[in-house]
Amino acid sequence: MTTPAEIFQELPKYFQPDQAGTATITYAFDLTGPDGGQWWVAIANGQCTSGSGPATNPTVTFSAADQVFVDVIEGKVNPTMAYMQGQLKIQGDLGTAARLTSLFKRP
Repeated sequence: MTTPAEIFQELPKYFQPDQAGTATITYAFDLTGPDGGQWWVAIANGQCTSGSGPATNPTVTFSAADQVFVDVIEGKVNPTMAYMQGQLKIQGDLGTAARLTSLFKRP
C-alpha cells in the first residue's frame, strides 16, 4: 500500500511547471488515521517542494482520512465526489484547491 508520506516525498517529481505559471501557492494537508499526519506542498517560481509538518500560511488546507487521500491520488476516488460526500474538507479558496489536480501528472 502507498502511504501519504511516500506520496509527499515523490510528489515534486510529478509537478508540471508549465501549468503553474507564476502562481505562488501553499497547500496544507491534515490527514487522520494510522498513516495520517501533516504535510505541505509549496509552489513558487515554477518550482515545487514538499515536506512534513504544519504549513506556514497555507493558501488551501485539505483535511481527510489517510486512505481517502491515497485513493484520490491514485485515481480510485474522484476528489469532487469526496468533497461533496464530506470525506474531503477544504479550507480556503475552492478554485485554488481545484487547481491542484492540474499541477501534477499522474504517476
